[in-house]
Amino acid sequence: MDRDGFVRARQLVASTGYERLDAACLASFVNARFIPATLNGEPVANWINVPLVWKLSPGGGPWNAPTDDQIRVPIIEKEYELKIGPNFYPTGSRAMHQEGECTVHAFVKEEGRASNIGVTKSTGFAALDQACIAVIQQAPFVPAHAIGIAIGAFADITIRWGLPK
Repeated sequence: MDRDGFVRARQLVASTGYERLDAACLASFVNARFIPATLNGEPVANWINVPLVWKLSPGGGPWNAPTDDQIRVPIIEKEYELKIGPNFYPTGSRAMHQEGECTVHAFVKEEGRASNIGVTKSTGFAALDQACIAVIQQAPFVPAHAIGIAIGAFADITIRWGLPK
């Protein structure tokens, strides 16, 4: 979530086991806006985990969201502000009113740095896609964990570039 409360990047951290349901979870946050977190009265960017629980019948047991060290995929450090949004828009893309959503696939090493970064879903604009790659290259990650040990693993992050209306 950015300082203005808009959700501009999304990541699935625990799968339901059903691709369409996972896609619906991610889609539910497109153009979402929250009240931003604050520190000393000033808005701050922050990654939040929002558990979505799908139930088909009543009586399902309680569900507990996993903690960071239980998540099996790398996640961007919670306090890190991705360089996306109006203040970081590529100049040429802003001038041409280019907008779109990009999914970036990256391998995150056990020390938390991304490598082998590629675009799996393009915005349709090379400059925005390159900006997405650069954003993920700069981001510090909490690595995936297995049995409490940091491991290298793949992450998919969806980034939305949109101009203020």
